[in-house]
Amino acid sequence: MFDTSWDSLRAYGIPDWFRDAKLGIFIHWGVYSVPAWDNEWYPRFMYRDEMSRKGQNYFRHHCDTWGHPGTFGYKDFIPMFKAEHWDPEQWVDLFQAAGARYVVPVGEHHDGFPMYKSQYTKWNAADMGPQRDVVAELERIVRRRNLKFGVSSHRAFNWRYYTYRDDFDTSDPANAGLYSPAHAEDEPTSKEWVEDWYRRTQEMIDRFEPDVLWFDFGWHADEFADWRPQVLAYYYNQSRQWGRDVVLQYKDKFPPGVACYDIERGKLDDIREDGRRIRPCPTSPGATLRTTSSKPRPRWSTTSLTS
Repeated sequence: MFDTSWDSLRAYGIPDWFRDAKLGIFIHWGVYSVPAWDNEWYPRFMYRDEMSRKGQNYFRHHCDTWGHPGTFGYKDFIPMFKAEHWDPEQWVDLFQAAGARYVVPVGEHHDGFPMYKSQYTKWNAADMGPQRDVVAELERIVRRRNLKFGVSSHRAFNWRYYTYRDDFDTSDPANAGLYSPAHAEDEPTSKEWVEDWYRRTQEMIDRFEPDVLWFDFGWHADEFADWRPQVLAYYYNQSRQWGRDVVLQYKDKFPPGVACYDIERGKLDDIREDGRRIRPCPTSPGATLRTTSSKPRPRWSTTSLTS
C-alpha cells in the first residue's frame, strides 16, 4: 500500500501498456460546444472585455451574438446542449479505426459542469442539458471494445476561471454551484472548496476506475499542496484493489518519479532527469514525454492537443 509520503509514492512505476500505446484519444466536449466559438475557454473569456492572444474579443462576440452576460450567461447554454445526435458507438468505431489504445474524455472542465452524474452538484450532464451520463456511456463501450479508459479533471481552476461583476450572472448566489461563489480575483481557494474538489476527484476514481487520470493545472496552487500526495496515494491504492496498472498525468508541482509528467503543446529543452531512462519525442509539437518503468527501453506517445 502507498502512503502519502513522496518516498512511498516513488515506488510507483509507469505501466508497460502505456509506454507501448502509441495513440490515445483525448476528448473535449461540453456546454462550450454550443457557442462553438474559437475553443473550450469560451466560458472564461465571454466575461472578460479584452483581446485574447489570438486577437479576438469573446465578450464583444457574446454580447453581439447572445446578449450581455448579465442577461444571457454561460448557464443559459446548458438547456441548448442536448447531445441528441451523439452516438458513442460511432465514436469508438472511429477511435479503433484510427488505432487508438486508450480514450480519455473530460470528466469536468474548468467550467464546473461535470459530464457525468455527480452526487456533489446538480450542474452536471446527467441532470441538466442532455440528461445523459456521457462519461459512463462512453466508458461502457470503450471497455467492451477492450480499450483502456481514462478521465480528466480540470476542476481545480474553476475557482479562478470566471470573472465576478455585479452585472454578471456569475455573481448570483443561485449560480454558485456552477461558477463557484463570487470572490476577489486574487482570493485563495477556500478550504471548503478544496475539500469539495477532493471529494469530486475521489468520486471520479471510484465510479470509473480510470486507467488514466489526467490533471490540468489549477491544483498546482499552494492551497492544494497537502492534497496532491493524497490523490496519488488514494488512486494508486484503489487501482491495486481493481488489479490494474494505472497512470496519473500531471503538469507541475510533483517531485520526479511519482507519476507521469505531461507536456501539453510543448517540449523540453533537455532530457528530464528523474531516475528513469527517458527521452523527448523528436517529432510532433503535441507529443507528451513519457517516463519509462524499470525496463531499459524508453518510449514516447502523444496526447491531447487541447488544454
